[in-house]
Amino acid sequence: MLAYKGDDGSWIGWQGEPRPLNGEGSWELPRNAGNTYSWQRLRTFGLYRVGQGEVPAGKVVTARSLEDHNGRPREVLTLDDAPIIVEPYQVYRSTFISRMEFDPDAGIDEVGKLEAVLNGHGNAKLRQMFYAVEYFVSDDPLFAVLHWTVAMALSADGEAPNIERADELLAPIKS
Repeated sequence: MLAYKGDDGSWIGWQGEPRPLNGEGSWELPRNAGNTYSWQRLRTFGLYRVGQGEVPAGKVVTARSLEDHNGRPREVLTLDDAPIIVEPYQVYRSTFISRMEFDPDAGIDEVGKLEAVLNGHGNAKLRQMFYAVEYFVSDDPLFAVLHWTVAMALSADGEAPNIERADELLAPIKS
């Protein structure tokens, strides 16, 4: 990346526009001038190589700007946490069901609650998928519907959906 000083003294990133040679005229430079011209040649056009900022692991650049650093341009990066990329995973239906709690003496029957909601659910496609597949795939659009259905089925009477329990039941198998 190359930059030059603007009339107000601030650094401006060079975008390929013509530059004066030794302060006179207007000269077209190749876009790869920063890679092919020596620093001395670049200076005759008022161009400087920019010291580029480092991007640490786990971060992404959200903004870039230039600042003066001892008379030379330096890139300043605004960073944010990189998005967490989750690989699609499978949850076997048998694993999903075995994770559910069933204790008739304590009045806990997560399987029965989900069964009642699935059978009364207006989404026949979800019901068919649940009973037809051997495993659920996290990047299938119906997985999100299943997650919400499980959260609603396991909510206490009329309370907020039990998202945490749905997360636990539909979590990938730990290695």
